[in-house]
Amino acid sequence: MSAERQRVETKLRSAFGMKRIPFSKDLEPDELFVTEFFTQSLDRLRYLVDRRGIGAVFGAPGTGKSTMLRAFLGGLGKAA
Repeated sequence: MSAERQRVETKLRSAFGMKRIPFSKDLEPDELFVTEFFTQSLDRLRYLVDRRGIGAVFGAPGTGKSTMLRAFLGGLGKAA
């Protein structure tokens, strides 16, 4: 990591009281900011899996498609 990037991350963490930068792909599912739409999306994916259906996920870049899919896949083994 470059020295400049480290300085920027240190400033961000300090300014907002964060322990680490929350904008990375290594966030655990329980660390995500969960909205009603996010929960509904996970429910819809669960519906497809339960019925052995086929689906597609569409959205503009940066809207959380990959994050939602990672959270869903991470919860597959935990589902009751």
